[in-house]
Amino acid sequence: MDKKTYAAVARSAETSAAAVLDTATTLWFRMPILFANPTAASMTEWQRAWSEKVEAACTGAFAAGVASHRMTLMMASGVLAADSVPLEMMRIAEAATAPGYKAVAANAKRLSRPKRR
Repeated sequence: MDKKTYAAVARSAETSAAAVLDTATTLWFRMPILFANPTAASMTEWQRAWSEKVEAACTGAFAAGVASHRMTLMMASGVLAADSVPLEMMRIAEAATAPGYKAVAANAKRLSRPKRR
């Protein structure tokens, strides 16, 4: 692997670690809301949690498809060297996971803010 690929792996590991912390924060604050007695607020939070996951999955799948298509076109036109394939595969993985990481970071930030009364 070349330096660009190692840098991409390190960046992916860093992003994944941040997503783990954001996920833990989100779960810490969301679980009491989701498993309390049903209220309008908790039902809204359930709907939000579910729809965010579907949106992130669909957006990530589309972005991964675009990145895969880009790599395929580069390979077909001879622009992509064989030693650059791992880097392009990392780009596809990053494109697939970025929407989910963004959603979980936004949730962690939103849920950990002090409530205004």
